[in-house]
Amino acid sequence: MSTTSHLRAFRAVMETGAITSAAAALRRAQPQISRSIAELEAEIGFPLFIRAGRRVAPTERAIKLYDEVCRALDGLDRVDHVVDDLRRQASDELRILAPSHAAYSIVPIAMAHMRREQPDLRFALEIVSRNALGAIVTYRNFDIGIAVLPFDVLGVRVEEIGQVPMTIFMPRSDPLARKKSLTAADICERPFIALARNTPLRTTLDAYFARQGLRLNTIVETQTVRAACELVNRSIGITIADVMTATASHSAQTLIRPWPEMPPSPLGLIYPVGAPQTPAAQRFADLLAQMVRAGPEAFGPQWKPKD
Repeated sequence: MSTTSHLRAFRAVMETGAITSAAAALRRAQPQISRSIAELEAEIGFPLFIRAGRRVAPTERAIKLYDEVCRALDGLDRVDHVVDDLRRQASDELRILAPSHAAYSIVPIAMAHMRREQPDLRFALEIVSRNALGAIVTYRNFDIGIAVLPFDVLGVRVEEIGQVPMTIFMPRSDPLARKKSLTAADICERPFIALARNTPLRTTLDAYFARQGLRLNTIVETQTVRAACELVNRSIGITIADVMTATASHSAQTLIRPWPEMPPSPLGLIYPVGAPQTPAAQRFADLLAQMVRAGPEAFGPQWKPKD
């Protein structure tokens, strides 16, 4: 059976029309190309080219063979690319699953620090909703995920990294911005941007205000905290958001107020059970845990993670 180098030499001669040009294209010596063609012709039992000075012309059989050789070599090239991708995934690619509020707040900062520490590291970041995350982790290859706890799904290991305080995120122009302290009744008087009813934060908020005998004045419902904060930036209303997302979304037109009446949101990391934890995943987890402990300070230019 012909070697791959013989077939590549044949394809190069077909495409360039000359032994010399084929040698240059493959970065091989001209005698090597001539020898590869001669050995291929000897093996298959018929000539492939008619020599005419420095140029060569393919025979009818060579023209018919060319398409099959191209398909075979393209297939081998695809295999090489897949193998390269698998090597990178095993060694220098970190595959992350993250909800939008983490993907737009703590994840980019952790990635930036890791890039400075490991310039060759590649990332695959997939942003997934809370509802989709439970299904995705059962069939998707990943190294580390981020989830609001509790997160009870078979096949994953969960590690809590901290409690994220809740805040009231509002436009500076809102009347509540002038008040020194805020009550639940104050919040219910203002246009409120809420998460969709199937989200954990919305369930917690509805239960909290119901216990106070109050009801939010919801004017917009959205699926993500990040989207709610962006609507606040447009002065559409106020919202309640975790401090990480609020800090990442903060602008000159907005104000962040602590809201200790709401319990903090437990944040955790998830790993596939049975898969070894890579050094990159361990470092990424450490950076995220440090950021959660540091709070809003982690978003400042002076914050430096520990080694």
